[in-house]
Amino acid sequence: MTRSLTTRLSALAVSPLLAILLLPPPAIPAPPDPTGLRSITRGEAALTFSSGFIRHSLPLEGVVSQITGDSQTTGNKLLLGKGDVTYLHMARPEDVTPGDLYTLYRRVHEVFHPTQGSYLGNLFIMVGIVQVTQIDGRLATVRILHSYGPITSGDGAMRFAPPPPTEPALAERTLATMTGMIIDLPPQQFLIGQSNVVYIDRGRHDGLQAGDRLDIFRLGSGLPMRLIGEVKVLALEETTATVLVVRSTAPVLRGDRVILKEPPEQAAAKSKRTTPDTLTEELDRLAGIRAGQSPLAQPAPEGLEAVRVRGGSLEEQLAVLARKLEFEPGEAPVKPAGLPILKQIGDLLK
Repeated sequence: MTRSLTTRLSALAVSPLLAILLLPPPAIPAPPDPTGLRSITRGEAALTFSSGFIRHSLPLEGVVSQITGDSQTTGNKLLLGKGDVTYLHMARPEDVTPGDLYTLYRRVHEVFHPTQGSYLGNLFIMVGIVQVTQIDGRLATVRILHSYGPITSGDGAMRFAPPPPTEPALAERTLATMTGMIIDLPPQQFLIGQSNVVYIDRGRHDGLQAGDRLDIFRLGSGLPMRLIGEVKVLALEETTATVLVVRSTAPVLRGDRVILKEPPEQAAAKSKRTTPDTLTEELDRLAGIRAGQSPLAQPAPEGLEAVRVRGGSLEEQLAVLARKLEFEPGEAPVKPAGLPILKQIGDLLK
């Protein structure tokens, strides 16, 4: 009896102790990050920062010096990374103090539009972030705090500044259907697919915002329009954007087209109020035509009637029109009756 009572009392005394030990540890608040550096060292934020952008120029405040065994703590590396020490030739050493942070970047190449041939700027990618530890004349000793890729001699340096916060989308934002084109690919990558970054010729000026989704489609090779993937906008310039391929069914190529997807909530709301009277207007929107300017409603050439296409996506409309074209046996030109069809196809592709 005494032993049993002692056992019970011992158990009662131990139970609160076990409860305390099994409680989850209190959350430790994250240390402050006044420089904003930690916010771009992992995840999608790091991908967005490192993938860079297309711009005409960037500030050149320093250049990574020649990399030899003498300019490193150990070894004789040709490519440097996190933790390594190297030197920067500074343009204005009097403005540099120990502790300053610099972004290292690389100018990859000039970018020209694939079809228009116009100059769009230079492709810049970010390769690392360094901190100054010592100044000797025009030479700054720096330690690499973070690297997004190999750092090598000749890479440029500019003062580090965290990316500005993403502006939230307007609650009543109305996005016009727009088409664009993939104008450049990441350097030294040839099979571009899911999880890769590409660059398009649409940007802030066109109404895009970070997080927007666009479908990728392909034209040509004697085949109908093919939907081959989807991209998500990561970062914006005025007339270009850096986007992430979130889905692909074929390798993405420079020159592939993109078209803005409608936000799911807007598509769901619109489907609830779609009626036969609004179907034509919806077809015009899918075709990328502004309201009141539908090529399907434009008059056909004199003596010819335009073919009316109802229902289906843009790709299906094009396929229907293409199947209606007729040719003389052994001839390439279409019959006269196919002229309005060709005009409709041309207007849809615009």
